[in-house]
Amino acid sequence: MNLGKVIGNILGTVAGFAEDHAEEICAGVAIVASVGATAIAVKNTYDIADEVGDVSSDIYDVKRSYIQGEDGSVEYIDPFNDDEEGNAIVLTGDEATAAYKEDLVDLNKERIILFVKAYWPALTLEAATIAAVLLGRKVARNKQQDLAAKLAMAQTSIAAIQASYNKYRQNVIDKYGKDEDRNLRLGLHKEKQETEYVDEKGKTKKKKETVEVQDKSKVADRWTRCFDESSNRWSKDPMVNQDFLYSAEAMFNKNLDEIDGFVVVNQIYDWCDLPQAEDGQTWGWVFDENKPHQIDFGIFNIDDQGKRRFVNGYERNCFIDFVNPPTYIGDIVWGKKGEAGIVNKKFIGRGCH
Repeated sequence: MNLGKVIGNILGTVAGFAEDHAEEICAGVAIVASVGATAIAVKNTYDIADEVGDVSSDIYDVKRSYIQGEDGSVEYIDPFNDDEEGNAIVLTGDEATAAYKEDLVDLNKERIILFVKAYWPALTLEAATIAAVLLGRKVARNKQQDLAAKLAMAQTSIAAIQASYNKYRQNVIDKYGKDEDRNLRLGLHKEKQETEYVDEKGKTKKKKETVEVQDKSKVADRWTRCFDESSNRWSKDPMVNQDFLYSAEAMFNKNLDEIDGFVVVNQIYDWCDLPQAEDGQTWGWVFDENKPHQIDFGIFNIDDQGKRRFVNGYERNCFIDFVNPPTYIGDIVWGKKGEAGIVNKKFIGRGCH
């Protein structure tokens, strides 16, 4: 076993983890450092309490020993030194004032040194806390900027792909017609199936009829969804399903035209209890007074045999196939750097009332 290679792999793994979780690590360091600083400060405050008390007592003695007479004379009885005979040393005049000030300065220096020695470890840890917070903020900001740049590139790519796909669809329609375009997008083909029915005399008979069958593996339109029994909104009664989809279509058009001014695809999927799209929060429709009834499920497509059966009450399931495909509206709705989107403007507007 190559020990150097193993150590290199371990260090690489640790470095990768540190890079991916730099913000969390910085936050953890800041918390630990802050708690440690508080604990050290409390402990050292307790440890120097007696010494600080002694110094404060000495300062009190110095101030008490400096006496100013009513005639302007001053006298300082040195509280720390005696003469050779054990008597207190008494200074007067300028000498007394100088000695008093010198003792007071020395004692204050001693007290400051005690505080510095006690609290510099805590202050160092607090500095580390601030540094960790600032570093974490910088890392988070850099990651956000990098993510924003990648998102902008992805949005540009998606728009280009969508434009290319729309052009391809139009080419198919021009050459093969709308029916073939629909069949290719939805993976539909016709099959003859044998079904049973009861005739007027009450006898059960069989007949063959041509029906449309979908191959799920060939569905090309990512926005198309099948409203069937997999949805909690679905009913065994075809008319109930019709009423639900009609009302949903009307509700979302009203929301688009009169309430929010936008509708994203995932709002429709969520309401109909259908599988949502990964980018369904940034694709949809925005209000345009020149485009009434933008949200159209395509239910009344008379060229679609399955839709005709659904409308006539013979079929309980229906494909939601938007007549006006959704477009990318993320920047308009949610806003982009330096600009407010529809959501932000509505929020700001409500906050001003």
